[in-house]
Amino acid sequence: MVVGFFVIIILLALGIYIFILNPVSRDTPATVTTAKPRSPPAAIQNVTGPGNGIYLSLSDGQATRLYLMDSGMRYGTFGRDIVWPPAEGGYLAKNGDPCMIINGTIRNDYDSDYFIGLIANAYDPKGEKVGTLVNTGMGDPWHGFTTYHVQSKETEQFEIFLKYNKTDVKSYDIYAAFMPTATAPP
Repeated sequence: MVVGFFVIIILLALGIYIFILNPVSRDTPATVTTAKPRSPPAAIQNVTGPGNGIYLSLSDGQATRLYLMDSGMRYGTFGRDIVWPPAEGGYLAKNGDPCMIINGTIRNDYDSDYFIGLIANAYDPKGEKVGTLVNTGMGDPWHGFTTYHVQSKETEQFEIFLKYNKTDVKSYDIYAAFMPTATAPP
């Protein structure tokens, strides 16, 4: 009898935590993240980005209707192996390898839904390019860009991972890898 009473109290306490005190919204379905690299959440404050509230261009300067709402950069590590047999040792990145993560939000201001490829360059204090982009998302890992499907007039959060083992980045740029397309890149 006493044991049954304690079991009921414990179940009640657990129910109160899950349904009342737990801050997770019940309006949003839970998502399971697999194969996403791990990284610390704080953005680095002394790194200069392309600025917020601009339209991205291709690396050759050609204008797009991809609006960069915001961006930031932080250091982290890859949370899984990124395999590509032709790469040295068969890996583009290994679990735990250091990297820099450039993240932000873009908006598709085109009148159609498109696949959007993003690339980023990072620069050290001398202004030299550093790091190697590793595609951790949609498409093949050896692509030199990260792909997202963005609906017309909608926003999408992005993350671009550059393999790099130092913490001396002073600036970065973000570009569209190609003109947006209705079909996914190979």
